[in-house]
Amino acid sequence: MFRIQTKIGLLIATAVVAAWVLPVGTADADDPYVPPLATLANAVRTDFPEAVEFHLMYAGVPEPQSVDLEFIVEPIHSCGGGTIHSVRFPGKTTIIWRWEPSEEQAFPPGHTLRWRWKVTGANGSVRLSYPREFVWMDERFEWQSYAKDELTVHWHGQYPEFGEHLVGYLEPQLERIEAIETTRNPVNIFVYDNDDDAGPGAVLQRDDANPYRAFNTVVSVTPEEIEGDELTALIHELAHFVVQDRGFNCFNGLPHWLEEGLAMHAEGGLTNEMRRAFAEARLIEQFIPLRSFDVPFSPNTAETAVQYPHSQDKLVRYAQSYSLVEVLKEEFGWEKIGFLIDLFKYGITVDDALKLAFGIDIDETERLWRLRAGLPELAPNRVSTPSADGG
Repeated sequence: MFRIQTKIGLLIATAVVAAWVLPVGTADADDPYVPPLATLANAVRTDFPEAVEFHLMYAGVPEPQSVDLEFIVEPIHSCGGGTIHSVRFPGKTTIIWRWEPSEEQAFPPGHTLRWRWKVTGANGSVRLSYPREFVWMDERFEWQSYAKDELTVHWHGQYPEFGEHLVGYLEPQLERIEAIETTRNPVNIFVYDNDDDAGPGAVLQRDDANPYRAFNTVVSVTPEEIEGDELTALIHELAHFVVQDRGFNCFNGLPHWLEEGLAMHAEGGLTNEMRRAFAEARLIEQFIPLRSFDVPFSPNTAETAVQYPHSQDKLVRYAQSYSLVEVLKEEFGWEKIGFLIDLFKYGITVDDALKLAFGIDIDETERLWRLRAGLPELAPNRVSTPSADGG
């Protein structure tokens, strides 16, 4: 899955000139050339993970009326290209401003923030500073890195070969998803020594929400051993990355059962707990219909919780997802599953994608799964009404 390309060294946060396109305002109409803003100081100070502090000192603009700071953090998977933040200040020549990202604005270590300044003079002319950028890093630690193709591991406090050993273990696990040969965007793993240092964004269990998934980044904690159950959550999250990387679009998300089923394949199959939960669900017939499957893994409505109480068990839903993908793999093969994932990047509905890849819609997919799994066919009133988008 990954072509060899190694890089070992320390990561250092830097500020460099970069090409950047942002709304620039209106320059002085009487002057065909307006020089860039002459900055005496243009830098950032970081207080990871709490804040970024922007510093500006400039000259050459008589009677400045306003100063605008424009900065952007761009996720890898984004429909709007990231959010441009703009903050306006009075026309002073020295600015210090501290940005404390909210939970929704949080971005992971290793990602780049770009910024520039815009100063408006008394005559309406605009001076722009050169765009700059820095890499948001946890500077409490001296990080080392090891890269193999698109996958990079960053760690501290471990032996020098730690990253190479971790990648060597993860690579064959991801290759279990034969429908996907490689990722198209960089993937970063940051491994801390303990939970406290890693912070609330760490993915320590399979069920943990990853706040940095749109950035193809996962924060984790050093496992006791580079093998087995210690790395289950990490393998599961990386599988989500490679699937999302292939099928991401801005109109319809990939069906949860497909993503989770593929992630469970990357793990190597179901746990004993999941097998038991699946067997119990078979006895009382409490699997959720596919058209209702893409509700959150915890019940969020009284109606869903009452109608399908057992299917809201995460273990059952993971098992059902794995079973669905297993049936599709046996019936159609990995190549067609890969084609199915590719179809989603065009924003088509789940029904249409399934028809193009396999020649069957959601309801027929469910009937096929129940037949192969030895389950009775659902009564008509147990199949939910199709949504407006067909998925």
